[in-house]
Amino acid sequence: MALYPMSEAASLELTRRVVTYQHTGDPALHAELKGEIMELLYTIPSTLRILDSEDCCEFLFYCLSAIDNLIAGYEEGKLSFVGFLTEVVRRRVRYFLCEKQKNEQKLRLLHQSEYFFPETDDIGFESAEPPIIYTFKGLPTVNIASLPSLFAELLRKRTPSTYPIRKELEELKTVLTKGVNRRRMLIILTITPSLYAHHLLEELSSLLLFDLTDLCRYLNTASLALHSKETIKQDFEQTCTRHFRRLLEIEQALEDESDEVKKRQLIALRDWTQEKYRKKIAKLRSMEQSLSHRQVGELLHIPKGTVSSSVFHIKKLLYSYIDERGVNDYP
Repeated sequence: MALYPMSEAASLELTRRVVTYQHTGDPALHAELKGEIMELLYTIPSTLRILDSEDCCEFLFYCLSAIDNLIAGYEEGKLSFVGFLTEVVRRRVRYFLCEKQKNEQKLRLLHQSEYFFPETDDIGFESAEPPIIYTFKGLPTVNIASLPSLFAELLRKRTPSTYPIRKELEELKTVLTKGVNRRRMLIILTITPSLYAHHLLEELSSLLLFDLTDLCRYLNTASLALHSKETIKQDFEQTCTRHFRRLLEIEQALEDESDEVKKRQLIALRDWTQEKYRKKIAKLRSMEQSLSHRQVGELLHIPKGTVSSSVFHIKKLLYSYIDERGVNDYP
């Protein structure tokens, strides 16, 4: 069977560590396993194409409380732990989608209720709470102009971290902290600073010997350059939400309409709106919250070619470790 989303060797190693934890109950091993299982629960549904990518995060939180039961319930035998987890995900996705459908139905009923009074003529469900803006560990930002000095300061110091790193990453750590690779890796982190906000900061600080506080401040400052792109994406999300609300209104009107001519007109309007909504969602998914190579070069006062070269070399390096193939196999 196919192993999602890791190599066979990595899958066998994960199975071995799960069985070891079942016998030893090692707290440090439990913390490592929990982090890896969270990554699998997030990526498996998308890899299997049984969930849209925007639903994977919500599915992870849906399964979060069951991780300890998954570890305890695994029995060594025909299936590896990844195979076992894949079968569990297939079943739980069905229940997840049923619950999601029920919640959407509740929202529709609320919308139809006579006790529901929108504050504006533009009916919406997003007005219940203000949007939440996350920052890295709550650290304040500094002026975006100071980014080059923060960049140089991070590279100048090598700070051993107390956060444990997995044994299989020790060799990668040695390679990344030699020569210019540490600098190249920091340039890559600058391209998508928001990507590392919640789960990867401790691992990156240990892997690259960065002080965690300094790394948080650097990424938080770099993310200021993404403000205009984030504003554009938020505006586009609101447009998509309006199209979705319009579809709900058309569906309700179809249920209430008895005249066949008007029904055909509503069906044509629904089909047109659905097509517009589908295209806007596709465009929304393609909106990456990242800086261009040119923007990173201007922010750090380095040539654009240096940024592109760093991306190429680090991709090539990581490819050899992630896929367990030699660097010479890189296409």
